[in-house]
Order: sequence, then C-alpha cells, then structure tokens
Amino acid sequence: MEIVYIIVSRARYTKKRGRAFYVMFKHNKELLERIQNFTKAYYHMSVDMWEVPIKEKDELKYAFSDCTIVSSDKKIEEEFHYYQERHKNIIEDENKVYKFKTKPFSHQIQSFEYAKYNNRFLLADDMGLGKTKQSLDIAASRKHQFKHTLIVCGVNGLKWNWATEVKKHTNENYKILGVYQNTKGRYVQGGTKKKLEDLQNLDDDTFFIITNSETLTAKNKKKEYAILPELAHLTRSGQIGMVIIDEIHKMKSTKSQVGKAIHELDSYYKLALTGTPLLNEALDLYNILIWLGETTETLTAFKYKYCIQGGFGGRQVIGYKNLNELKERLDSIQLRRLRDEVLDLPPKIHHDIPVVMSSKQKKLYQKIKTQILEDYEEILKSPNPLTKIIRLRQATSYPAVLGEEYGIGAKMEAVKDSVDEIIARGHGVVIFSNWTSVTDGIRDTLKEHNPLVVTGDEPDEERQKSVEEFQNNEERNVIIGTIGAMGTGYTLTNGNYVIFVDEPWNQGNKSQAEDRTHRMGTTKPVSVLTFITKDTIDEDINELVKSKGELGDMLVNEDDPITQREIFKKILDVK
Repeated sequence: MEIVYIIVSRARYTKKRGRAFYVMFKHNKELLERIQNFTKAYYHMSVDMWEVPIKEKDELKYAFSDCTIVSSDKKIEEEFHYYQERHKNIIEDENKVYKFKTKPFSHQIQSFEYAKYNNRFLLADDMGLGKTKQSLDIAASRKHQFKHTLIVCGVNGLKWNWATEVKKHTNENYKILGVYQNTKGRYVQGGTKKKLEDLQNLDDDTFFIITNSETLTAKNKKKEYAILPELAHLTRSGQIGMVIIDEIHKMKSTKSQVGKAIHELDSYYKLALTGTPLLNEALDLYNILIWLGETTETLTAFKYKYCIQGGFGGRQVIGYKNLNELKERLDSIQLRRLRDEVLDLPPKIHHDIPVVMSSKQKKLYQKIKTQILEDYEEILKSPNPLTKIIRLRQATSYPAVLGEEYGIGAKMEAVKDSVDEIIARGHGVVIFSNWTSVTDGIRDTLKEHNPLVVTGDEPDEERQKSVEEFQNNEERNVIIGTIGAMGTGYTLTNGNYVIFVDEPWNQGNKSQAEDRTHRMGTTKPVSVLTFITKDTIDEDINELVKSKGELGDMLVNEDDPITQREIFKKILDVK
C-alpha cells in the first residue's frame, strides 16, 4: 500500500481563513490523478505538498481509502483508519442491476443515478415528486453493502406512512421501533424501553428501521440518552449503513436537542429530505450542512460570512449577505427539481369564498375582540401573543366551540353547502382546520357523508388507515384533518377539492397542505377553496399569508416571539 502523509495547518490558498489538509506522497501517477481531481486542490511546489480544503475531508478519505495514512495529528490518522476499517466490507458491484418494484419517473431515475456518485446529499424536490420512493430505492439498491437503513421521521405520525411506502416500493422488511401487537391484535406504540429492546434485537432480515425524531432525544430514568448511543454505535460500526432524515428542516436548530442528536448518526450514506425551500433563512442551512459533511466551520464563522448582525448588542441577525456563494455551496450537495419542470400536472385553482356572519355571531366576535383590545399591552408582553387570538379565529370558523348556544356559524353552513354539492358531483374533498375542536365540529356537521378524520388524537396506525380508506374506497370521499397532522407527508389524490375552514399562518404551510392532493397521481384539476368571514381577522390573515417581501419573510418564522408580536400588532391595527 502506498503511504500518504497528511497534516492539518493554516490554509494558505484554498481559504482566506481556517485550516486545510496538506497531503504528501511519493511520486505515483495514479495518486497524482486522484488529487488533481479535487477542484480546489493547490500544489505548493516549494514543499511538495497539496493543499486541500478542510471541507473535502470525506472526499479525501474516499480518494486514499486504499493507502496507508500517516499524520502527526493522531486524531486525523485514527479517523482515516477508522473510515477504512468501517468501509472495507463495502464492495461496489458495478454489474448489479437494481430492479425497481414500482416504475420510476424520469426525475426519480435521475436521483437514483445521482446517488451513485454522491454518498451524502439533500434531496429537496418540490412537494409531490415522490421523495419517499426515491430514497427507498436508493437505500434498497445498496442492501449488499450493509445490514440496515435508518429512517428518522421529522413528523411523528408519518412512521406508518413510511411503512406503507416500504411495502409498496420495495421487497424489504421493516421495523417501526417500539411497535408491538397487543392481546387484542392491535398494533401499539411502546415506550423508550421497548424501542431500545427492538434496536438491540434486530434480525438480519430487517433492512429498514423506522422511528421518529423524538426517539433520538428519549432519556432513561438517569436522564441520560437511552437510545441515541445505540444508534450511534450501529451507524459508526457500519451496521446501519444509511440514514434517511425526513423533514430535515425541522432539525435545523443547533440549540435543540434533536438538532444536536442527528450528528451522532454518522453513517457513510446520508440522505436528507425536505420539500421546503431553505434559503429563506440562511442560518437554517448551517446544521444541515454540518450533518451532510459539507462544512466544519463554526456557527460563529458561518454567521460572520453570511449574516448581517446588529440590534441589541450587535448580535441579532438583521439581514444576510453573500447569498450567491451560499447558494453555490447548497447546490453542491443538493438535488432539487420543481413540479412544473418534471411533471405535467393539471392546474391548481384558488378561490376565496366570502362568508357573512349573522348578527348573533357578530356580537360574539366583537365581544371577544373587545376583550383582546383591552388586554392589548399585556398580550404584547407574552411570549406567544398569537395564541391569545385563537378564540377570535374560532369565532369565525365554528362558534359552537365557544358555546353551543352560538350554533355552527355562517362559515360552517357555507362549507356544508359546498361539500354537499361536491359529493353530489362525484368528487372527493379534503378539509383542513388548525384545531381539533373545529375538525370535530366539521365532522358532526358533515356526518351524513361519513367523513374520515386525521388529527393528532388518533394513533399513527389509525391515521394511515384513514388515508388509505380515502384513497381506495369510492364511498369515502370526505376526509377532515388538522393542518398539523394531515398537512404533510400524506398522499390524498382522491380529493380534487381542498377546503380551508381557517388558514395556517404562512403560505408555505398552506401550500404543503393543499399539495397533498396536487402531486404525482393527480388526474383532475384541483380547486382550493378558502372560506373567509368578512369584516373579521380572517381577511387580515388571508392578506398576510398572500403577502410578499417583508411580511412574507416575517411569516416564515412565526414561532419567534418577536415575529409573533409584529404579526399581532399588524392584525389588530387593521381591524
């Protein structure tokens, strides 16, 4: 084996700041060609060394995986040796042809080919392009290389959806951690202890391991991580050879427990999935870039390069800079296709349906609004001011939530008339609200249509059954759900009408929800009906959701207390 010497020192050419690898070896034509393939490698003739950016560490490991690595930095030496030991059993079979169980679209074949030459990347296809199938095919095609693939669901309720997709698109077995069959024959989600037992007793026939992101942060009685150390061991030993993280944008925070925990999942193959554009907030990218191995820079250095800081203490992020450079970095590890580019889908048509309140409902609305205005200053001091206007929003959607004497309200009557007409015409309809209390009212109002319901109150398995029933049973054409539970991950193409009884706070969440119906498999135009009660907060929220520029950016981060106060003030100042 050829000997390659590697040291780490201050970068002189490849970066103005930070460190770089310096690589030296005896003249060897093959090794010379390998290092010349690095786009940013620079040869220092005076010392006969090649300088390689620190961020290309994984590529360096791969390029010299068949060499003896010697370094004055023992940690670097051990890391390279560990890489070689861990992956020496990975034998690429160039002649092996993967047989797709379900026929892929051309863009799905493209990602399959892309994955052959990129072991870690962000699959950021637009919603509805089948990221689940793509990632399952990529993983299953590598079954000869490792024992297991770990799937981490950013949304808890989607574990069963992933299980259904595994059965549909592959011939592999799966295990949802902690799930077992009780004495009544029902599948039940067990706790942390059961999840750990499943992980420690995996059989070789289980290729896909499915769990939710909360598993990564689960703790035992000693308040220590209970499951994460075992997952870390399995990934670092190579038994789990690929980790797929769904909804990776939900783990963008470097301060959150789950945002820190994902870095313990150090498999050779890493696939991050999101349908959410990530350049709205530059800082959202940092944790993802770290996990995918694109960068090793500190958060402080990242902020210095891409954030404009000011405000109190000069530490608040008030803007961004060098975004073209950041986009180039993102594009180097990202595969993103838009639906309009790869699919010929029927149109999606939006309609705003105005509704006029009865005098009784108006009195209720004004009473609640007057109370809010009286407490205006105190509410602004609260950490979550938007929660203080939930009752006002519910008064426009389904006033019976606030008291049976107020009735179902004008909006619910209008929704019922529309649904009656839609069903009479033989169409399917998907209905969203923000709150379970309102979905309960919708279900009662539409009981003659035997609606299915997907909220956070049902077990995960029951939600999946409801989705499958809606998709496959011609007699079940109405499905009702909360935006939080049903607005992401599911395919609801049997519905070509979408109704919003009330809107989410930003356009991204609304688009994601309505695109449950407008995706691969859609054969008819999709009509999106948003019911808006006139002269109420509904109109203000609708205007904000549609807004561009400053207001649109504000609504990207509606969980931020400062952002909530700004939204609250704008809404209450309008009406």
